[in-house]
Amino acid sequence: MATIPHRRYTEGLVTAASRGPLAAAFALALVITAALVQSLYRVPVQVSDSVDAIVAGQQAESSWMLLKETSRSSATTLRPMRYLQARWLATLAERTRLPYHAVFRGTHGLLACLLIGLFCWAARVTHWRDVPAFAFGLMVFTGLHTFAAMLREAFPVNHFAAVAAAALMIVAMAVGAPRAWKQLVMLGALVWALLLVELGVLVWLAVVACALVRLPGVRPRTAMVATLVLVVYVAARPALGIGSPGIGAHNSGFGATYLSGADLEARFGAHPLPFLAYNVAGGALSVLASEPRFGVYQLATARTPLALSPVVAINITSSVVTTALILWYAFASLRRPRESWSTDQRLLIVAGVMLAGGAGLCLTYMKDEILSVSGAFYALAAFVAMRGLLDRTARSTLPVLIALAVVFTATSSLWAFRAVGVHFELRRVAFITRNDWTRELPADDRSRWPSEPAEVALRQRLKGEALDVRVASPYFLPRWGERYWVE
Repeated sequence: MATIPHRRYTEGLVTAASRGPLAAAFALALVITAALVQSLYRVPVQVSDSVDAIVAGQQAESSWMLLKETSRSSATTLRPMRYLQARWLATLAERTRLPYHAVFRGTHGLLACLLIGLFCWAARVTHWRDVPAFAFGLMVFTGLHTFAAMLREAFPVNHFAAVAAAALMIVAMAVGAPRAWKQLVMLGALVWALLLVELGVLVWLAVVACALVRLPGVRPRTAMVATLVLVVYVAARPALGIGSPGIGAHNSGFGATYLSGADLEARFGAHPLPFLAYNVAGGALSVLASEPRFGVYQLATARTPLALSPVVAINITSSVVTTALILWYAFASLRRPRESWSTDQRLLIVAGVMLAGGAGLCLTYMKDEILSVSGAFYALAAFVAMRGLLDRTARSTLPVLIALAVVFTATSSLWAFRAVGVHFELRRVAFITRNDWTRELPADDRSRWPSEPAEVALRQRLKGEALDVRVASPYFLPRWGERYWVE
C-alpha cells in the first residue's frame, strides 16, 4: 500500500493553490447552509421543552439567582446554562424589540451555520481533489439522522448542536499550531458545555483524544486541566443532590419493540447488564448503519423484505457503504507506526474515540440527540476516508476507477437525498409545532392558564408569534415523502 503524503497544515496559511478549492468548498457549504436556515427559521418556538425555560429565565431576579436555582432544580440533570441562555436571549428580544421568534430561531439558525462552518474548518480543504471528498462528507453530515435531531428540537436553542459545535471547534483548532488563546477557548468551551447538557463530557473527550494522538494545537497540560475540570464537575453533581438516570427513567426500544420506562424497569431492572450492552452497541450501530433508531431495529419489524420501508433501505445502504469505506481506510492506513501517521489518520482516530464516547452515553436509553456529536465526527471520518481513496485512485486501473465511480456516485446520491429529507422533516415539525400552540391558553378554560400575569403575557406573545408564522400543511408536501424520509 502506497504511503499517503503527510498534510502539514499551518494555522491561517492560505496559499495561492489552495484558494480556489477552499472557496469552492465554502461556496458549497454556504448554499446548503442557507437552505437549511431558511427551513429551520420556519419552525415556531416550541411549546414543549422551550417555553418553561424562557419563563423560568424571565421570572428569575438575576442571572446569578437563576444559576443557583437551576443547579438544584433536577434530580438527574445539571443544565443551568440552558436557562441562562433563554434569559439572555429573551432580554435581547425585549431590549431590541425584536420578536422572540426572530431571536430564538435566529440564534438556532446561526448555530446551524456555525456547525457547518466548523466542519469546513476541521476538513481543511487544500487541493481540488479534496473538493469532491468534502462534498461527500458534507452530504453525510447533513443527511445523517443525528443532524436532523440538532435542528428538529429547540430547548429553546438546541444544546446538542452547541456541544457538537464545541467539539468540532476543538478538533479544528487542534489541527493547527498551538496558541495560548486556543487552550483558554477549549477550557472555556468545556465548562460551558458541561453546564449546558451532560453530553458536554464529549468536549472533554475531544480535548483528550486530540492530545493523545498528538495533534499539535492541543498542549498536554490543557488535557490535564480539562480532566481536572471534569473531575470537579463529576464530584459536584452528587454534592448538589444530582444523580444519573437509571433504567426506566426514559422510554427506549429493545429489539423490535419500543417500551415505556415502567416496562423497561420491570424487564431489566433486576438484570441490567444485557440492556446496557444492547444500548451501547446499538448506539454505535445507529451511527455506523443508521439502525437501530431509538433502540428499535426496524429490520426486525418488517415481516418480509418487501414490507421494509424505503427510507430504512436507503439509510442502511448509504451508511453501510460509507462505513465500509471508513473501515477500509482505517485498516489500510493505521497499520504503520504512530510516528508516521498523517493528520488525516490522527483525525480518524479522534473520530473513532468520539463515536465510542457517544455510544457509551446511550447506556440507559438510546436517542438520536445523544448521538449527534458522534454523527458529526462520523461525517468527518467519511471525508477523510474519501480523500484517502481519491489520493489512491490516480494509480488505479480504468476498470477499478469505473467501479469506484459508480459505487460512490450512487452512495453520494443517496446521502444527498437524505439531506433533502431534512427540509421535509423541518416543514412537518413547523406545522405540528404551530398546531401545538393552538391548544395553549384555551379561551374556554381559564383554569389551565398560569396564575402569574407576567407569565400569561409572555405565553400570549409567544403564541401570537407562533400562529403568525406561515407554515405549509403536510397535505401540500409530497405524498411519498413520509415513506422515503420519515422513519
